[in-house]
Amino acid sequence: LEASDNAHPAFSKMFVETEISANNAAIFATRRKRETSEPDIAMVHFVTDPSGSARDAEAETDRRAFIGRGRTIVDAAAFDPGARLGGHSGFTLDPVASLRRQVRVPANKKISLTFWTVVGAGRAELDEAIARLDHPESFARQAMLAWTRSQVQPRHMGLSLTDAANVQKLARYLIYPDPFLRLPAESIASGLGKQSSLWPTSISGDFPIFLVRIGDVADLEIVAQALRFQEYMRTRGMMIDFVVVNEQASSYVQDLQRAVETLCENSRLRGKELGPRQHIFAVRRDLMDETTYKTLLAVARVVLHTRNGTIFDQ
Repeated sequence: LEASDNAHPAFSKMFVETEISANNAAIFATRRKRETSEPDIAMVHFVTDPSGSARDAEAETDRRAFIGRGRTIVDAAAFDPGARLGGHSGFTLDPVASLRRQVRVPANKKISLTFWTVVGAGRAELDEAIARLDHPESFARQAMLAWTRSQVQPRHMGLSLTDAANVQKLARYLIYPDPFLRLPAESIASGLGKQSSLWPTSISGDFPIFLVRIGDVADLEIVAQALRFQEYMRTRGMMIDFVVVNEQASSYVQDLQRAVETLCENSRLRGKELGPRQHIFAVRRDLMDETTYKTLLAVARVVLHTRNGTIFDQ
């Protein structure tokens, strides 16, 4: 389902129906099934306010109405002075979930609003979540639970809290590439081929690529560390393709490949729900043609070589 949505995002949006609550405090969205085997899924975006429904509230679920004709999100029509959200709902073709509350903050006082987004299997589950979270202390309780999870989860994966913080820095470079972690600009320009050049390695090219080059079995721990980083990013909702390129000399390449594949397979076993590969690829340089190899290095947003030290050293 996720792969289909990524391949055809505009088509996928046509199956989403939105509904705005009577008091404009919540927006519900449900997906119509394309096949009976698809799971039930629904979402609600709502705001909790200690003052109740006394404040002026607005809602919008049509992206076109929110942004305006010929405009961008930076200069959206909804931000114009005096503009109000139109309250469109139903099948809007390009759905969004936008809530607005107007507040007046007295001198030396503060106002607290909490915006929530909850996903569930159906409307009843969402209504239960709204009733459970619509209390002033709910945000503090959920924030504490999230903090506890953030402390436990890295240790479960063999990462220290310092490692987890550094992984988040690495994730930033996968979203916003840094020239210092990529090939030189001239190498990217000369080596970049078509996306289809990646397909012989089973890499789609649809996700950011984190690439590690290895040429010595002594550096396997760096590959293992990178796999833990990829797994941690995955648990935080960030999908990337992790690629290990075996560049060892042909006479010893098979031994190193078996060791790399073992590490990769162990990591895959911890994420079976994502399919057989889990965005983890172990490829051999000697089995790739020049175009595929150069394109892979050119499109990767982070390119590291184990001979240069640990991931954080680089």
